[in-house]
Amino acid sequence: MTLAKKEKLVPIGPIDPSHVYRTNLSVELFGIGPQRVRDLIRLKRLPTPMQLAGSATAQAWTGQQILDHREKMQKLADEKLESDLARGPRDQPDALVGARKKTNKIKKIKLRPPAQHANKKREA
Repeated sequence: MTLAKKEKLVPIGPIDPSHVYRTNLSVELFGIGPQRVRDLIRLKRLPTPMQLAGSATAQAWTGQQILDHREKMQKLADEKLESDLARGPRDQPDALVGARKKTNKIKKIKLRPPAQHANKKREA
């Protein structure tokens, strides 16, 4: 059995709020696979898609849902960045302070003579 070649992702381009985007485009829209999309929808971390037909299994998002989600994620990322910058660098834990002190190492002893001396001994 041969594995399918990975297809290159083609960017969708700008999202139009009035268009409908099927959930099978999740890799291009969000950069995550279909199983992860189902999990995130179930956890309410992605917008809930609408059914395209009454009894069909096909689902889709509106362009506005995608744009709103991206805006929300961008705000969260900005808040996280601001809080990380405001906190500043953290102090090193006490257990690690001085852990990298240089110690007097014992030099390794070579058991075999260098190759030059070995060749001279063989010739003699």
